[in-house]
Amino acid sequence: MSLMQALTWWWFNMGFGNYGFGTTPFGNDEGGGGENTVPIAYAGSSSAIVLPTNSIKLDSSYTDDGAVTVQWVKISGDPGTLFDDDTIIQPTITFTTAGTYIFQVTVTDGEALFDTDQVTIVVYNLEDIPVNTGKKDRFVRDNIMLYKNGIF
Repeated sequence: MSLMQALTWWWFNMGFGNYGFGTTPFGNDEGGGGENTVPIAYAGSSSAIVLPTNSIKLDSSYTDDGAVTVQWVKISGDPGTLFDDDTIIQPTITFTTAGTYIFQVTVTDGEALFDTDQVTIVVYNLEDIPVNTGKKDRFVRDNIMLYKNGIF
């Protein structure tokens, strides 16, 4: 038996091939009648934008074995942020001022099991970005590469 065959045997015969307890990835139980799993919330990657670009669509997601409700809230940051819809998993947020913002998503399933996650968005004024990389449209701030149009 090769090492790969031995590892494959071990993986499937020790329960890991079935993801531990007979469920498939992402908590979808195809066998039916399984226990409800806690949803997993992922608020997305921390990001930065540079004004005048004033909005960003979050790359958030969740996993669960059924229907969920989603709720976003701002934990910190200047007032004046606006969600296009704070009950969808990937909202677009619009900012009126530069600053550091923390947002939290809560994903709740039909049996009131829930998970939360947070994401930080930094909004810079273009004039506050001090280090030029030698290219007219690229700047570095706090070790983050930023582009003049706000996309990096």
